[in-house]
Amino acid sequence: MNVLTKAIDGSRCCKVNVLTKAIDGSRCSKVNVPTKAIDGSRCSKVNVPTKAIDGSRCSKVNVLTKAIDGSRCSKVNVPTKAIDGSRCSKVNVLTKAIDGSRCSKVNVLTKAIDGSRCSKVNVPTKSIDGSRCSKVNVPTKAIDGSRCSKVNVLTKAIDGSRSSIFILEEY
Repeated sequence: MNVLTKAIDGSRCCKVNVLTKAIDGSRCSKVNVPTKAIDGSRCSKVNVPTKAIDGSRCSKVNVLTKAIDGSRCSKVNVPTKAIDGSRCSKVNVLTKAIDGSRCSKVNVLTKAIDGSRCSKVNVPTKSIDGSRCSKVNVPTKAIDGSRCSKVNVLTKAIDGSRSSIFILEEY
């Protein structure tokens, strides 16, 4: 399937290539989607290999997104969980600062269905000027509540000169 999509101004077309899965799900289909920036000057690319039906392997999603000015692209890698939840999926998200000069990173390990392990979230956030990053570590609670989640939050002073710390434990 080849799909040529229109940019907002209609000046150029993007192309979408879609390889479909085999009926037995033994192989993964691939989706290539070059999307348009608002001004239509360049295209970002999306690669989506889909999961097999039995969920024994994890699909991966690579998404190159556009900054507002279209000058650089951020990247999102999303391996999804298997159906049985025996392994944890990982999400790496490079987000843009307001000025687009640097990227912050978010690592998200999701919980297994049985809640026997805790997922961890590392979120370095951007200050308004993008000069430094604060960090948030969030191990989440198990479903049965037998363990407590801990939140470490480094907040920025207005001038960004020092960071205060908050430790929150739930019982």
